[in-house]
Amino acid sequence: MMPTFKPIAFDKGDFKFEASVIIPVRDRAKTIGDAIRSVFSQKTNFAFNLIVVDNYSTDGTSEIIDELDEKRLIHLYPEAKDLGIGGCWNAGVFHPDCGKFAVQLDSDDIYSDENTLQKIVDAFYEQQCAMVVGTYKLTDFDLQTLPPGIIDHKEWTPENGRNNALRINGLGAPRAFYTPLLRKIRVPNTSYGEDYALGLQFSREYQIGRIYDVLYLCRRWEGNSDAALDVSKVNANNLYKDRLRTWEVEARIRFNQQQKKDGDTFQTSSRIVSVAGAGLGIGERKLQGSGIGGNADFFFRNNRLSCAIQSETDGFICRQGGCPIN
Repeated sequence: MMPTFKPIAFDKGDFKFEASVIIPVRDRAKTIGDAIRSVFSQKTNFAFNLIVVDNYSTDGTSEIIDELDEKRLIHLYPEAKDLGIGGCWNAGVFHPDCGKFAVQLDSDDIYSDENTLQKIVDAFYEQQCAMVVGTYKLTDFDLQTLPPGIIDHKEWTPENGRNNALRINGLGAPRAFYTPLLRKIRVPNTSYGEDYALGLQFSREYQIGRIYDVLYLCRRWEGNSDAALDVSKVNANNLYKDRLRTWEVEARIRFNQQQKKDGDTFQTSSRIVSVAGAGLGIGERKLQGSGIGGNADFFFRNNRLSCAIQSETDGFICRQGGCPIN
């Protein structure tokens, strides 16, 4: 797919909170307190809350959550008792007090510092994206770094990231989503690969923003749900992701065919008089390619698509909303 995306406008719905951190949890008495304290240590210039979706814990997790005196904490029990992690996410996202952006934190993990949430929300606006993926570091339970350390997925590029997503096994963490769109798409009710499925579907039409600062500490310990999987479970997990990739390839083929039928894959158009003298500045580069409807030059600024100029017989058309040349 060419690096052209649907524009995103953050004007859907009326939200009391700018962001909500969502933690699905079942039987994590040893770690849930750390995760919650990590959320409420965040310093932001906007209102946020925390939705803990308690999947009917039996080890004292529920009592630990209730003991924490924080008015921004919503302790939610889903109606259904057979949900996976994805189903718990849906319960949180559809809560009436869910914020405009839904931000992931697993019940084993913590944010790297007090600025994580602010950086994530800023990235939505700065990069004009529907989903944001950060960078994490692997640690042991005591937060000592484990190899390979930092996981940043720098193979992601603006022009080819969503294509590369079909070749890898995950997109990174933490993940955050524009809530109205996530409510439309919904999270698959699984406990493995639900995040990867969302990333593939979001990236089919929308820009995914990236943050390469370490935002998140992913703790590995004996209580992790994937700490000691047998071979059959590992194979089943890999098969599921293979199927996700197959389904996504098929969906993208249909999407491209529909775009071709409609006659255009580019974003909103606005006419410009000339591109003469629009040289490449510091941090800018140009990719030449062809899109449906004609040849195009794709301009990138600081590793992000800034405009796409499509050649036409009567001049040039900028097909990227907010083009800096206009």
